Amino acid sequence: MNRLITTILVTFLTLYGSKPSYADSSKKSSIFNINRLQARYTENNALSFTQSVFIRSSVSQLFLLEVFEHTEAYDDKEAFNLLEINTGGALFDDNQPYRIGWVARAQNASHSSTVYSLGMQFNLSNLESIKNLARKYKLNTFVQVFPFKNNDSFGDYDLLHYYSLRLYGKLSVRGTNAWYHFNNEKNYVRALADFIYPLNRHFDVYTRYVYQNRDEVRAGELGSEWSIGFRYNFKW
Repeated sequence: MNRLITTILVTFLTLYGSKPSYADSSKKSSIFNINRLQARYTENNALSFTQSVFIRSSVSQLFLLEVFEHTEAYDDKEAFNLLEINTGGALFDDNQPYRIGWVARAQNASHSSTVYSLGMQFNLSNLESIKNLARKYKLNTFVQVFPFKNNDSFGDYDLLHYYSLRLYGKLSVRGTNAWYHFNNEKNYVRALADFIYPLNRHFDVYTRYVYQNRDEVRAGELGSEWSIGFRYNFKW
């Protein structure tokens, strides 16, 4: 049943996310959406496929992010699936690019119970003090804090820092730094960075670096890892 629900949800979001962005001048509103397919190969002989959809409304400032990842290993390990859905919006200043918002998240991994989390998002790149700098270097960065969860199978609370930044010419970096607090075991830290170079408006190539401080069934093994891959972006 879980597989059926996951398949239906992923299919629906893929089809919806593939619709082009549109603008309604009468309401001065717009919906932005982008759908991506990714494939990458790691130095540890694993092949991963990722499908994602991001949808955002400029009026309500609500957003939805869905990511589904399937990993096949070549060392007799079982295939691994991960589904994550994030949604959120503004808390106070919803008539402009907001600085403080709410965020809800659902995470489901192979052989693990689903974790539902609720927290807050702080959009650092919308702060007046760095807005001009963020615009110049195409910087987007925010912090999400999740203190409320339905279970503690993946930490009793956690913090996520996201960033994207133009480095030089067309080259950019996009990544996350995550920290999960556990009461009865070692806290979990994971840093991820994608160095992306667009070939055209649809195709990107990238190399990914990941470091984590311990083994974690939902995310990988202790240590660092490099991988290479490409992305196909559905854009109009």
